[in-house]
Amino acid sequence: MANSWTSIKAKMQRQAQTSNADVLVQLSEDWNTGYHLFNDALARYYTRAQQFANLVKGQYIYQTPVDSVRILDLTAAVTTTFEPPVNEVKSEQEWRRLVSVKTIASSYITDYIVLGSDKIAVFPTPSQNVTNGIRFIYQPQDHDLAFDDVTSVTTGQTVTVTNGLTTVTATGSPTARRSSSR
Repeated sequence: MANSWTSIKAKMQRQAQTSNADVLVQLSEDWNTGYHLFNDALARYYTRAQQFANLVKGQYIYQTPVDSVRILDLTAAVTTTFEPPVNEVKSEQEWRRLVSVKTIASSYITDYIVLGSDKIAVFPTPSQNVTNGIRFIYQPQDHDLAFDDVTSVTTGQTVTVTNGLTTVTATGSPTARRSSSR
């Protein structure tokens, strides 16, 4: 059985034999530090996510997903039934050789290169718009374990989220509430 964040916090509190809020906050921070170190040691190959972006005619630079640590694979849709993988070019010299002819445009993307930490360039330049034409398969960032369990939920309720706050509240009765432990 998997542990939830609420059960982990309760176990830490039992083991520490304290209900001091400062101690419990420190334990939560230490747990998250250990969680991130564990994932880093495993290189997090077991976590992956995917996200789509539109291919835009004439556009060859695209933003990677905001929670992406690194791109693991990329596919580009040529038709609704054909979405081949795209080759990653890792050498800047090889990329320059590839894109030396600027006038090439095609509906078949063959190569890409990662630009910095948040962009990619594709080759050749797309010759048509394709909705959800790029599929990013990537390693997402780790997030702190910080939310208590939802204890009750009624369907059909309205959820309220306030930017900058760590609470999500559903209206009506009963109320579903997830709040941060920090």
